[in-house]
Amino acid sequence: MFDLKPGDRAALTGAGAAALGAYEAGVGFVTTYPGSPITETFDLLADPANPRPAICRLSINEHVAFHAALGFSLAGGRSLVTMKHVGFNVAADPAHYAGYTGIRGGMVILIGTDPGATCSTGEYDVRFYAFHTHLPLLEPASGQDVHDILREAFAWSEADGLPYVVAIPAGTCYGIEGITAGPARERQDGTRFEADPDLTNVGRRAVANHARLLAKLDSLKYLSTDRHLFRTFGSGHGTLILTSGAHLARVREAVRILKAEDDVMIAVSLLTHPYPTHLLDPLLREARRIVFVEDLGGPLEFSLSRFLLTSGGSFEIHGKDLFPAYGALDLGTVTRGLAAALGRPAPERGSPCELPEREGTFCPGCAYRPFFHALTEALGPDGVIGGDIGCSSLPPHFSSWLTCMNSGTSIAAGVTLAVAGRQTVVSLIGDSTLLHSGLQTILEAAATDSNQVCFVLYNHWTAMTGHQELPVSPRSPDGTPVSHLDIQALLRSLGVRSLELADPTRLDAFRSLLKRVLAGSGFRVVLVERECRLQERRRPDPSPWKTLTHLEAERCRECGVCYERFSCPAIIPGTDGIPSIDEALCTECGVCRQVCPHGAIFAARVKRP
Repeated sequence: MFDLKPGDRAALTGAGAAALGAYEAGVGFVTTYPGSPITETFDLLADPANPRPAICRLSINEHVAFHAALGFSLAGGRSLVTMKHVGFNVAADPAHYAGYTGIRGGMVILIGTDPGATCSTGEYDVRFYAFHTHLPLLEPASGQDVHDILREAFAWSEADGLPYVVAIPAGTCYGIEGITAGPARERQDGTRFEADPDLTNVGRRAVANHARLLAKLDSLKYLSTDRHLFRTFGSGHGTLILTSGAHLARVREAVRILKAEDDVMIAVSLLTHPYPTHLLDPLLREARRIVFVEDLGGPLEFSLSRFLLTSGGSFEIHGKDLFPAYGALDLGTVTRGLAAALGRPAPERGSPCELPEREGTFCPGCAYRPFFHALTEALGPDGVIGGDIGCSSLPPHFSSWLTCMNSGTSIAAGVTLAVAGRQTVVSLIGDSTLLHSGLQTILEAAATDSNQVCFVLYNHWTAMTGHQELPVSPRSPDGTPVSHLDIQALLRSLGVRSLELADPTRLDAFRSLLKRVLAGSGFRVVLVERECRLQERRRPDPSPWKTLTHLEAERCRECGVCYERFSCPAIIPGTDGIPSIDEALCTECGVCRQVCPHGAIFAARVKRP
């Protein structure tokens, strides 16, 4: 991808287009805490095949990543920090100060949003942060826009002295388009940090910085024309449709379906905060109806209402009354909403096809499957399982709750106080989440001796978002041992006194350990360690022998434990009631042999060809 010449075309995802744009802009430092749907941008820029790689760093959370990017920028380099929308909550504290301090080298904050919650536990509208961080917000309308904006936003950031936020939804992040490459400039690293009293935000200086920020932000909207960030479509005057980002394509298609091209004017600004309201003035003179087409909370309708109230016009306004504030807006929803706004019949459609929701599952061979199999057996129906973000959250029916990072142990601490020993309470936290935001909770739970069992699920990687390395990863992706943080020593340093080690794939031993720790009291931690099976199998196996798992039909009693209760995806129920093992899916983890109550599954060792 990075060998493209100016004018070359390539099929790229939106996240890939962002990576190419940042590369061409000469970004010097890239940092992230990985999270779908935006992970690919960092992975591409950090690829060793990159001929002019930036400094790329995985951070333990978005707060740390944001600060590091800001520091690189304050020293004159161009920095990019990427995160998903929920990650911006974690970065919100430094984001509120970045406008006060300003920047020197260009700084871009790339956020992958998730309307429809396709890869997240929530779909909240991150764009509202623009109003109280006072940072400029860009919403590209296409994959080419993503590329072009990332190419230019670093220079705009330097010219304006502010970080730029770029928000792209999951559909654009994953969608593939033809992208035209541009020329690439040399990598812009830092030069020298220059002391400035305005970087210390206290007292009157903080107030002065705030006032200067607001004035600076107000002036940005007048640059939209020069930067080609405002576009109009159509020739109608009675109805003005205001939309943003990826919705532009759906709006234009819906207008075509409704045969309303001559009756409406469509306006889209890629800069949605501050909105270039002065460019709306000529469009409002003949408009009698204004329709806001946007998803989730509707930040345009919210932010432009005061402007419309003082514009001197009289308008019929539609927005969230016609377009839902939840879920992703598809073409059908946009078409029906516009039809209602325009007083036209909506196009006929067949019966809606409601696709069943696919239940989450673990990968074949995942150690979390026997972990939950044994844990739910031991707890029974009255047990409480505090869920957390990560691979352990994939089948959500196992956990009693699932909200945000570090929700497991922290919410469980409150539950234990309320139930006062009447129920057994356990909590989960992954190794990546532990480092992200869980250390403080473990420290608090240990100090207060919270009456719960905390299972730290240690699979060595940030497995859910691409197997990124962690400070506690004992080896690099190719299997080379590396010096790493000792996770046991880390837990003990936080005050954990009761610490057990467990391998859930050794099912009988794990069941015995569960019985012992669940009968105890106070704060108990079990370090559940087994490397992610996918990552383990990527490395060549030097053994000349291969293990094959075989199911003996004559011994099978058709009880269904292996494929119903244990839910191994490599075990397929047969039409005759006798299951079979899909060798292409089976990872030979061996747990099914321990689960089968009738001894119908066994292993055979064969010589590798």
